[in-house]
Amino acid sequence: MGRYAGIHATQVNPALVANTKYRWHINLIGAWINANASNVNINPPYSGFKLARNRFADDYFRAEKKTVLQRSWFTQTMNGKDQFAGLSSMLYGPSFMMRIRDLKLGIITNINSNIRIDGMSQNLAHAVFNRMDTAAGALDFFNLKNQGNSDRIAAFSIAQNQWSSVGITAAYNIPLKWKRDLHVGATVKSVRGLGGQYIQSDEIQATRIGNQLYSLDQIQIGMAEYRSGGRGTGLDLGVAYTLRKKEHMQPGDYKYKHPDYMVHLGLSFMDIGSILYRDVNATTYTSEVPVQWNTAAALANYRSIPNVGDLQTIFTGLPGAETFSQNLRIGLPTRMVFTADYQLKRHWFVQGQWTQSMRSRYGNAMRQSSYLMLGPRYESDIFAFTLPVMLEYDYRSLRAAASFRIGPIYFGTNSLLSAVRSSNVRDLDYFIGISFGDIPGSWIDRLGKDQEEKEKIKRAAACDKL
Repeated sequence: MGRYAGIHATQVNPALVANTKYRWHINLIGAWINANASNVNINPPYSGFKLARNRFADDYFRAEKKTVLQRSWFTQTMNGKDQFAGLSSMLYGPSFMMRIRDLKLGIITNINSNIRIDGMSQNLAHAVFNRMDTAAGALDFFNLKNQGNSDRIAAFSIAQNQWSSVGITAAYNIPLKWKRDLHVGATVKSVRGLGGQYIQSDEIQATRIGNQLYSLDQIQIGMAEYRSGGRGTGLDLGVAYTLRKKEHMQPGDYKYKHPDYMVHLGLSFMDIGSILYRDVNATTYTSEVPVQWNTAAALANYRSIPNVGDLQTIFTGLPGAETFSQNLRIGLPTRMVFTADYQLKRHWFVQGQWTQSMRSRYGNAMRQSSYLMLGPRYESDIFAFTLPVMLEYDYRSLRAAASFRIGPIYFGTNSLLSAVRSSNVRDLDYFIGISFGDIPGSWIDRLGKDQEEKEKIKRAAACDKL
């Protein structure tokens, strides 16, 4: 967001690129990673800052000088709610944009990975966290110790996806009356699916009827694993509007407070589309009547599973299984984004963003969680920082964030407190990259022009007071 966002604006709204000051802008490389869990806390004996600088005791190193991550540092918060967790990353590849009069053209590339768990009930989440080991109390939150007792297992989904994309973006500025502007933009992407897997389950009622023997009522479970080779198309569409007051309605200090614009609004729909995988092996377990499930083989298989795709081994021996081959469409993480930017004075802004996912939490599609963001921003051609507050992870968690741009380097986090403290860490979020561009005129000329404009505006405001 902002007039120095350049090619980065395509990550929010392709129309915002039309508002950038750059004649051309290049992103050389960038990376982002996020890990979160609603019921798992990490309590390491050192903070993120110490980890980055290796400023902690040798006791936390392995012999090969790699950091030790001990299971004893992980604890659970049992609040009775259905749980969620996720691990996402993006490699932001070489991308660029250039200006041709009122038209901005560019190319963007990236590689993405996402694992998410949504809706897992507390009893099942606790069992999974403790590796289904009854000796470790894995079933303590189930009421299954005695025969005849039953428990609810909430509907849940587990999905893992990897994909890459190359897109062509275009944004156009349409001048309006009173120096206002309408921006329109679009990005068309060629998307390649790199593989994934999912498990979906409706709500299940489990009743113990014997030693390691359970009755499952009204089961509806689906799963599939798909390899690389998927093909698809994605589309980003956006519109933005720059509001400036009519000149005869501008007070004397108007140009001092709003030299660029008063308000800039944007609306976009991102990642519209899907990936088609052919000849996918899928399995469903369906039964309208209670069925018996012997967990002995399932638990043995679970303790040795190497990845999410092999979670289907948990259901080994469950009646009603049907395996078949099908063509499978996996939706891209479609979302709606609304942005608002209000200029306080030269270089200072208040920005807000609302991102609402258009995908179901319990589907097999790729999904980005919804969030709200609001905070101040300072920006110039060589330096910028933002300190927003976020209501993140589908509006379930309040977070403080920070981002910086110093020359060609940009970096930041959406979990600021997790970076500085070492206790009760529930999420980690970091990004960093290198980009650069060209703005008309030298920075010395721009600095001189800024000072000249400031003096002119102050003189006009003084005249109005007289």
